[in-house]
Amino acid sequence: MQDYQDKVVAITGAAHGIGAELARRYGLAGARLALADIDGPTLDEVAATLEADGVVVRTTVLDVRDAAAVEAFAADAFEAFGGVDIFCNNAGVISAGTIWAEPLADWRWTLDVNVLGLVHGIRAFVPRMNAQDRVCHVVDTASIAGLLVVENSPAY
Repeated sequence: MQDYQDKVVAITGAAHGIGAELARRYGLAGARLALADIDGPTLDEVAATLEADGVVVRTTVLDVRDAAAVEAFAADAFEAFGGVDIFCNNAGVISAGTIWAEPLADWRWTLDVNVLGLVHGIRAFVPRMNAQDRVCHVVDTASIAGLLVVENSPAY
């Protein structure tokens, strides 16, 4: 990974899996981190591990289904760090069931997190990033489950 010294990286879904690994790699490469996840206790564990390695970390408990909360996360990251260089729109969920039996609430949850959560992130971060006088990047992540058929997970 290249040098990210003094870059600011904001990551949703940062407590587990891909998000936690993005945080680790960017942090160890010198980035300052604004991390968010709905799982506050595990997010705190990720942050503590990174801080022990000297990484500057700011955390927010966040449900990406809530547009106002995502907006507040973006505003806080920009205020705390003076800008954001990379936004990793990473939060995502997967549910289980058959297409005919999976509860509609599970469908709504999956779509709200995986689709609208992504939209909320773009709407909250990109206008602010575009207003900065520097090159910025958005990284929308997906797991292999986005490319392969995942048995009994139709909403994903």
